[in-house]
Amino acid sequence: MLITKDNYHDYAKRSVDFYRYVEHGAISLTHFSDYVRFDLLHKYGGFWLDATLLMTAPIPDFVNDLRLFSIKHGTIRPGEQWSPMWSRNWTAYCWGGCAGDPFFDFMLRFFERYHEREGSVMIDYFLIDRIISVAYQEFVDVRNTIDAIPVNNVDVLTSPIVNTASINHRSDDNGTFLHKLSWKEPPQPDCGNGQRSWFGQLLDQYGIR
Repeated sequence: MLITKDNYHDYAKRSVDFYRYVEHGAISLTHFSDYVRFDLLHKYGGFWLDATLLMTAPIPDFVNDLRLFSIKHGTIRPGEQWSPMWSRNWTAYCWGGCAGDPFFDFMLRFFERYHEREGSVMIDYFLIDRIISVAYQEFVDVRNTIDAIPVNNVDVLTSPIVNTASINHRSDDNGTFLHKLSWKEPPQPDCGNGQRSWFGQLLDQYGIR
């Protein structure tokens, strides 16, 4: 299901009231989506994937044995601006779990209380990661559950592979089935050396022109 600003209210009823912060200019749609994802997960369970994620293989079976799932690439890259703990242990743009999980409820209630008290004051663009960090540090149950997520999708951030590499450099063989793309770096269909990029070959595979 593709959730947009035009249909979220059909699925995420708790978010309808929270949308007032967008209407008043207190938060952006980006930050609103941080709330919506946990509303949907708490109500229905399943997986939230940002629209900027490219999935190149089915979700593996081991995910079904976990209480919570997030991308955990487990490495720190040079020049990375995020907290190492955030970078290693979870990603805000991918979460999964069962309906009613108390972690999802905690995230919603924290967002609600924070904006009730602070209004439009955003302590950080990555507020969502700061809230997850609070849950991780303060609740042993949450920490153990996140720690139980195995390292996965180690090449999630290597989007240049999508832009430039030939099909022989695809990273599916190391378990990476999700790849983070960005509108700031549009994928190119050709490598510039006479070869189609991985992205270009995907376009060919699905008959997209």
